[in-house]
Amino acid sequence: MKDKSSLSISILVDGDNASPEKLGEAVKLASQYGNTLVKRIYADWTKTGMTKWKDPAKE
Repeated sequence: MKDKSSLSISILVDGDNASPEKLGEAVKLASQYGNTLVKRIYADWTKTGMTKWKDPAKE
């Protein structure tokens, strides 16, 4: 098995169905298995309810 530091982890989020409050927890969990390099939030950004994701999307 590869060393954790050599593994790259991508985090893909379904923003329409996930809570932004859980993003930090998900990143922390994924970081236990490797280096989180790519984080993407997929959603219909034209919906007014997506404003809750604006700040977490910038991180």
